[in-house]
Amino acid sequence: MTKQFKAPPSAAGNATASEKTLVHGAPLPVLDHGAADSASTTSRFNALDLVGEVEVRLEAKLGAALTSIERLMNFVPGTVVELDRHLEDAVDLMLNNRLIARGSIVAVGENFGVRISEILDTTHGNV
Repeated sequence: MTKQFKAPPSAAGNATASEKTLVHGAPLPVLDHGAADSASTTSRFNALDLVGEVEVRLEAKLGAALTSIERLMNFVPGTVVELDRHLEDAVDLMLNNRLIARGSIVAVGENFGVRISEILDTTHGNV
């Protein structure tokens, strides 16, 4: 099915009537990772080539705490908030608020890092 769109008046300029009226949607390639034909495989692009350089934000979740508004309002520098994790517990690595891996805190120079110990199966929503 071809969708048709009218060009906005500013984009139409001095175009002919047929050029002003239609813009056709191009068919998108179907990715088939199971293709065995080498000729068709070489003509397809790898999806990772398309998005491989896109940056995403990965967050490490150390733990959480439940507190009252009253206690929160009394926080001062030096207040200690006890989290729901033990020192030896793994931290969660989150991508778009979705748990994807677990690991342990390590020092990387002057920064914190996470050594991944478990990568979770997220292909079917399993964690």
